Amino acid sequence: MVGSRPFLWYVLSGTFAAATNFPVGVLWTLFAPSSGSGDVLRSVPWLVLSFTTAFMTALLIDDTRESWVLRRGGALGEGAAQAVVTGAAAFIVVRLLEAFGVTPTTGPWVVLVLSSAVGFVIGTKVPSWYRTAPRKRAELTADSSVRERREERRRSVSSIG
Repeated sequence: MVGSRPFLWYVLSGTFAAATNFPVGVLWTLFAPSSGSGDVLRSVPWLVLSFTTAFMTALLIDDTRESWVLRRGGALGEGAAQAVVTGAAAFIVVRLLEAFGVTPTTGPWVVLVLSSAVGFVIGTKVPSWYRTAPRKRAELTADSSVRERREERRRSVSSIG
C-alpha cells in the first residue's frame, strides 16, 4: 500500500483485465478474415487499454469525498481524469501498433478520441455507481427490518384478539 491506497490491488485489477482480454484478442485475430496466425502479437498492444481502464476505475472507486478529483469536479472530474489517462494509453497503443507496422483502420485520431470518450463515460458513471450502491443496500436492509417488525407486531396483535 502507498499511503492509504492499495495500489497493488489496482495493478492486480489491471493485470487481470489484460489477462482475461488476451484470449479474446487472440481469437478475434485468428478468426478475422484478413489476418493470419502471425498477426496474434499485433493484438497485444490493445491490452494496454484494458489494463489502464481497469486500473483507473479501481483507483477512482476508492476516491473519498476528500480526494482532490472529487473536490474539484465530482463525477465530471473523475470522468476527465479517466479520459486523460485512457487517452494517454490509447496514444501508447497507437505508437505500439505503428511499431508493429499496423495502422488502425479507423485512423489513430479516432482511436484516441473514442478511447478518451469511453474513459470519460466510465469515469463519470462506474465509481459513483459503486459508491452509492452500499448506501442503497443499507437502506434496503433497513426497510426490510422495518417491514419485519411491522409483521411481528401484526402477528402479536392478531394473536391477542
